[in-house]
Amino acid sequence: MAFNKKDTKDVVILGRVTSYNINTYKGRIYLPQEGRPIPFILHESARSSDNINLLAASLAA
Repeated sequence: MAFNKKDTKDVVILGRVTSYNINTYKGRIYLPQEGRPIPFILHESARSSDNINLLAASLAA
């Protein structure tokens, strides 16, 4: 079963990035409340160098 949730407002998600592909802007983030990694796609408006550096820092930690 697949489930997609699109929200029109900003959502704050706290977790640890467990994988990220800079070419596709896709990755997975581990959410403790879910107990597993959740896939994500970085929205076009969030694809700045600063945000990608944050993702890379989380992945390296």
